[in-house]
Amino acid sequence: MMMVKRPDLGAAINLVISPQGIPFVRNTARGRVLWRLPGGHLEEVTRLNFQPKVVEVETPEEGAVRETEQETGFIIPIELVRVVSSEIRKNGHIRYLCVSRVPRLIGTQRVIGDGGEEIQLFTAHEALYNKGFLPDHRRLIRPFLEEEIAHQVSYLQEVAL
Repeated sequence: MMMVKRPDLGAAINLVISPQGIPFVRNTARGRVLWRLPGGHLEEVTRLNFQPKVVEVETPEEGAVRETEQETGFIIPIELVRVVSSEIRKNGHIRYLCVSRVPRLIGTQRVIGDGGEEIQLFTAHEALYNKGFLPDHRRLIRPFLEEEIAHQVSYLQEVAL
């Protein structure tokens, strides 16, 4: 059987920051041992509110929401997702970094993701300094993790007064 390569529509990764922690995914089934952000390829979607039906590529925000729920079980309201950067990789692949700051995680955390991944929540400090995280993802999210740590320190100082 001849395999048809799917066109590259881009990909979205999602840094979800919540009081409970930041969800990360580890693909142990595929031999990967590094933690990464939830995310994946953007997909074609059919918009039913048009006549005739329209097929288009989902937005990076839609992809981030879909991938986060599929991989972790957490439901992120799309209005809380924002694209903070995009980059064209060496292979021409476009990757979007989304950040979602949520007041709490909604949904049921999966222990194992839809593709056999391990799911775990980490603090911003753990995500920033743990060597077990995918370096490329840590590089992209470093400023947001540092901002979150500074926010937490500031809050603790206010509470202590």
